Amino acid sequence: MRHIFLTSVLAFLTVIPAGAQNHIREAMKRAEQQMERKAAEYRVREHNGPAGGYLMVKVVEGDTLYFDTIEPTWVFAHPRRGNTKEWRKYYRLVYNFPRVYVYAQAAARLSEIADSTIAAENMGKIRRQRYVDGLQKQVIRDFEGVLRKMSYSQGSLLIRLIDREVHRSSYNIIKDYKGGLAAGFWQGIAKLFNSDLKSSYDPDGVDRETEELIQMWNEGTFDALYYSIFLTEPPHPTVPEIYR
Repeated sequence: MRHIFLTSVLAFLTVIPAGAQNHIREAMKRAEQQMERKAAEYRVREHNGPAGGYLMVKVVEGDTLYFDTIEPTWVFAHPRRGNTKEWRKYYRLVYNFPRVYVYAQAAARLSEIADSTIAAENMGKIRRQRYVDGLQKQVIRDFEGVLRKMSYSQGSLLIRLIDREVHRSSYNIIKDYKGGLAAGFWQGIAKLFNSDLKSSYDPDGVDRETEELIQMWNEGTFDALYYSIFLTEPPHPTVPEIYR
């Protein structure tokens, strides 16, 4: 189309005075330069997009359209609670969850490794005890510093989450690996802190809100919930490769 247009213009120029021809040529040159500048501006904007400080631009059937890509925003309906104490309890749960959940997942991975190794090598009682003692020392080396810094509420939540991830109560985990005597001892210690190692994770009861956070974590929406409450990104602790 551009070639046809230029041919028609050149044919027209042959029948008008030279002075007028020069005037028309200058006008056409200025118009073409202006079009080139606008085209270059559009190309820069479309190339850079938001990162370059411009909205992206497209010309569709003669109309200039500005467009951009907007990150999704999650809006959460906070559950009804009767008083400020209940809200503080919920906020504490959301605050603690990302700080301990990764360690519950690590415990599940470690339990899986231990069970499969003991079964595959058909370990006897003495060899089994040595193997478990070795794992215990490794866990202490890897996590003692982190666990000592946890608050009481974080430790209690971790015990609940371990029960969920391992599918065994803390009491049964200790009993399976260390024996009934050790399990009874630690159950007595837990009672001193008003806790119960035999209690099971209840996703439809007392642990319902925790289960909702786990589902949000798996769906990738937990970070947005955390930010909506605390106006900062949640922590994402890392664990050694063996526990992943």
